[in-house]
Amino acid sequence: MADIDAFGRQLWEEAKKSLTEHKEESRRVYEEKEALSDRFHAMEREMENLLRQKEREFQEALFEKDLLIEELTQKTQNVEAKAEQDSARLVEDGESKYKDLENNIFDLQMENIQLKSEIEKLRSISE
Repeated sequence: MADIDAFGRQLWEEAKKSLTEHKEESRRVYEEKEALSDRFHAMEREMENLLRQKEREFQEALFEKDLLIEELTQKTQNVEAKAEQDSARLVEDGESKYKDLENNIFDLQMENIQLKSEIEKLRSISE
């Protein structure tokens, strides 16, 4: 019977030891799970921060692009307006010069007619 008691105690001690080892292993696995969970949440927060930062950078770049487009549009409109003004001024100058030339031609034609008339008078006097 002493052997049975010793065997029972040995089984009891092994069961206690096994239970203690399992408890220790469970605690270690739980702590590891908690550490991994904390690390996962930290990485998740870091990713969210990076995404927010990238979104801000994208929005800033988009805003700058819109400003540049607006500036270029305004410059284009200014250049077009100036070109239109310059074109109108050139046309006006051209028309003015054309009228001056017409007047000069008319004056020359009148002078030519007068000279022809004088030549005719002089010819008729000299004959």
